[in-house]
Amino acid sequence: MINIVPLSKGHIDGIYEIELESFGDPWSRQFFLELFDNPFSVCYVAESPAGVAGYLIAHHMLDEIEIYNIAVKPSERHKKIATMLFGAIFDYAGAEKAERFTLEVRPSNAAAIALYKKLGFKTDGARKNYYKNPKEDAVLMSLKIL
Repeated sequence: MINIVPLSKGHIDGIYEIELESFGDPWSRQFFLELFDNPFSVCYVAESPAGVAGYLIAHHMLDEIEIYNIAVKPSERHKKIATMLFGAIFDYAGAEKAERFTLEVRPSNAAAIALYKKLGFKTDGARKNYYKNPKEDAVLMSLKIL
C-alpha cells in the first residue's frame, strides 16, 4: 500500500537516501531541509510500509509548476509510484489553477522520458551541458493543463 503525502521533516532521511541511490550528482541533505522555508516549494512523498518509496519536488510560481526532481527507490520501481506522485501534483495544479508544467530530463533516461510522454508532456528543446557526472545535455519538456 502506497500513500502519497506532503513532505515532512521526518521524510528527509528517506528522500536523501533515494537521492544518493538515484543520481550521480545528488542534491545535498541541506537542500531538502531548505524546502520547508521556501513558500514556492510543493513536495510529495510516497510512503510504503517499509518507509519512503519515492518523492517529487516542484516549484510553483504564478501559473507554472516546474518539476525539480522525482525519484523512486530502486527496489520500489515499476510499481507506478512515479505516476501516483504525478497524480498528486496534477491534483494540486488543478486546485491552484496552474496552467503549465515544465521539467528537464537526461536524454539517456529513456524510462523517465517515456513516462513523461505518457503523461502528456511534449519536448520543447534542449539545454547544452546541463548535467554533470556524467556530463549530458537536458531535454526540456512541458505540459499545458489549461
